[in-house]
Amino acid sequence: MIKSNLKDAINLATSFLLAEQRADGSFLDYAWEAHGGGSKWERHTIFSAAIVLLSLSELTESEDLKALKKRAANFLLAQKSNRWSFNYWTKGSNEQKTMPYPDDLDDTSCALAALLKYDKRLIDGKVMAHLIKILTSLEAEEGGPYYTWFKEGKNSKNWKDIDLAVNSNVGFLLSLFEISLPNIEKLMEDHIFKEDFSSPYYASPFSQIYFISRTYNGKLKENIINYLLKRDTNGIWNNPFDTALALNSLINLGCKSKELENGINYLLKSLKKESRKSYPFVVESVKNRKMILSGSPAITIAMSLEAIEKYRKILEADNGLKDKSVLKMSEPMSIKNEILKKSKDRFKSTDPEFKKFAVGYIDRIVGGNTGDLIALFPYEFRESLGPVGKKVSNKMIISLGLANLNGWTAYTIYDNFFDGEGDPKSLSLANLCLRELALLYKGVLRQNKDFIPIFVKIMDRIDEANYKETKNGYFEVKKDIISIPRALPEYGDLSGLAQKSLGHGLGPMAILCFLGYGNESLEFKGFLDWLINYLVTRQLNDDLHDWEEDLKAGRITEVVAALIKNWQLKTKKEKINIRKDLLELQKIFWYEVIEGMAQEILIHAEAAKKSIAKIKIIKNPQRLNNFLVPLEESAKKSLSERENMIKFLSSY
Repeated sequence: MIKSNLKDAINLATSFLLAEQRADGSFLDYAWEAHGGGSKWERHTIFSAAIVLLSLSELTESEDLKALKKRAANFLLAQKSNRWSFNYWTKGSNEQKTMPYPDDLDDTSCALAALLKYDKRLIDGKVMAHLIKILTSLEAEEGGPYYTWFKEGKNSKNWKDIDLAVNSNVGFLLSLFEISLPNIEKLMEDHIFKEDFSSPYYASPFSQIYFISRTYNGKLKENIINYLLKRDTNGIWNNPFDTALALNSLINLGCKSKELENGINYLLKSLKKESRKSYPFVVESVKNRKMILSGSPAITIAMSLEAIEKYRKILEADNGLKDKSVLKMSEPMSIKNEILKKSKDRFKSTDPEFKKFAVGYIDRIVGGNTGDLIALFPYEFRESLGPVGKKVSNKMIISLGLANLNGWTAYTIYDNFFDGEGDPKSLSLANLCLRELALLYKGVLRQNKDFIPIFVKIMDRIDEANYKETKNGYFEVKKDIISIPRALPEYGDLSGLAQKSLGHGLGPMAILCFLGYGNESLEFKGFLDWLINYLVTRQLNDDLHDWEEDLKAGRITEVVAALIKNWQLKTKKEKINIRKDLLELQKIFWYEVIEGMAQEILIHAEAAKKSIAKIKIIKNPQRLNNFLVPLEESAKKSLSERENMIKFLSSY
């Protein structure tokens, strides 16, 4: 357990960064000869400000941090060229005069990403048009990968290199616009598969891995995780800077290894001394067998802060605590922890290897973004009832939360098999969890005649929905070629999207039956209407953000079906080449699909709120409507970004 106060550490590091920041908003770098005598000299670069500002985008803003970020952003804006490209050196610096470089795509991508994360209003349609021109001028082939340097004229061929780190940073910038380029992903995967993370511009493979981890979500994530976990010493990678890079990468890739805690403890201890040093980051030049490296104390601190803040958020998600020094646990988190404890206790008498696998799988379920939603949905429903909810004991809430966790685990595993991605080892866990779900619901309401028929009906509807999906919800994908079915599914009434997830509402349904409101009551019908609209909203939101992944995997979601129908109307083709046609599909998505789908999300969210408002026993409807808030915000964000994306893609 981390004993250090994470907030105090963040405040300490912020104070150091404030002291390091120069009046113009930049941060000093230091350069040295790789095998020299230890002397260092100052460097004035744009790069350090971009990296620091990007890392700090993860942190909750204090007034000091807000001022620091504003100065860094203003510095970057002052450094852009007329075409919105950026150089490595600060304008007017001695280095720019004595060691001139052309503008480059690496600094440009990092600076634009930093400004976009700082304030998306800074990167409007005009800036995006400039970016398109830059990318088009530097593409090795259509859709990437891209050359590094903005070098034209004589000797320009000597500057045409394709670098992993640079293209990973381009990929990260484009991902902020929800654009992915298969050619960049292929470049990443070629290097990941060969474990080749070298770059002429960066001193450590951990730098390249960090850049990759910010955007890569492909099939080789485990390869990167394993590469990192084979190269640490008890959670430490060489020094604070490499450790921060590795920890950020692991967290970005979804790893929750014990090395995270050990590494974070190391960074916390290093903040007072070791983290304030310059460690090798950039390879500035190699001449006459002499390699000049550079690094920045500010970058070391910022990278450490990024890792510490990300880990703090993991702890907050796992424990519901704003700070590990808090002693008294809130009621919902106490209930969640009891649910998790009972879930793990179920495996005490099982085979040790199976127990380890099962507990690890459940930890990943609970530790994800939906952890609280899964375990605490029955609790939140009880709290929405006001005084009448007091009739429902914590013991019952824990049992219902445990049942929901078992159901979510089981059907997550089954869904993986439906998608052709199932791990045979996980099937036994799914079956065990489904048995536990049935036993728990039967045990909680064994005397209630209303609930058991409801339980059977809901489980039947889940199986029927899964049957229909496996029959009609997939198309064939071979070597990136999609064969479009003659008849795509007609979704029509979108309430069908909710059917496979109705089990999520069994806990509240059990509570209603316990309180005397059976399936014919207005209260039960009102909640079911809310649940269906909520689940439609949630499913559409997921499908809207995952459409590229679904398309590549052959999953016909509502969004993918709408996309393909528009594609066929436009092209009259019966096959899609994912790599060649993805840019055109992205245009169709932003031009024709996203607006209607985002509006559907908002319509169903509003319908859900109207349904819950009619239920008289619901005294605190916001407890349930809070689940709708991030979905509505996501839909509104998609609509607000659509205009810029259309400008972006129309120029491509």
